[in-house]
Amino acid sequence: MSGAVKPKVGFVLGLPGSGKGTICTYINEKFKMIHMSAGDLLRREMNNNTEIGNRIRDDMLKNTIVPSEVTVSLIGKEIFNHKDSGAFLIDGFPRNIENVEAWNSILGSKTNLIFVLWLECAQKICSERIMKRGQSSGRYDDRSEALERRFQVDKKASEPVVNYYQSHGLLIKIDASCDLEKVQESIDEKIKHLI
Repeated sequence: MSGAVKPKVGFVLGLPGSGKGTICTYINEKFKMIHMSAGDLLRREMNNNTEIGNRIRDDMLKNTIVPSEVTVSLIGKEIFNHKDSGAFLIDGFPRNIENVEAWNSILGSKTNLIFVLWLECAQKICSERIMKRGQSSGRYDDRSEALERRFQVDKKASEPVVNYYQSHGLLIKIDASCDLEKVQESIDEKIKHLI
């Protein structure tokens, strides 16, 4: 990639229910960054019934994290299929430090990571949002019996990721517990000069 302009990438992270999808939609509309969800890419591959898709399905059924190299490869494929779009926003990735290491190894030198948003939101507020969403979505992991496990797994996995990006000067913390307009204003103020 020497000589070529590297695609700009931003990550959006936070606990389940912190508003990652909503914030990504806003950033996509306001700043024209292409929004991609790691989870959506994994589900799309799984629905294609490929060998990789079947492996993803097995991991999801066991409630285990898909191998980092698989996720990073799918993200990379999507970025470079749309590389002329310029800037990409990745929702829900990296989920753990292994994802960070795989990203750095596979795509780190081929992309320009410009920010990592961490959506801070109290677990109680996240739970309320998820329960409300679960009433209409029917997603298995939006049901109350799975919530506490999701929070504990995500908190444990995300802490080293947050610390890593903070130590590299890329982390931007956003209070995602307040109303959407205030969250959007905070994001505008903190990322507009980076894009």
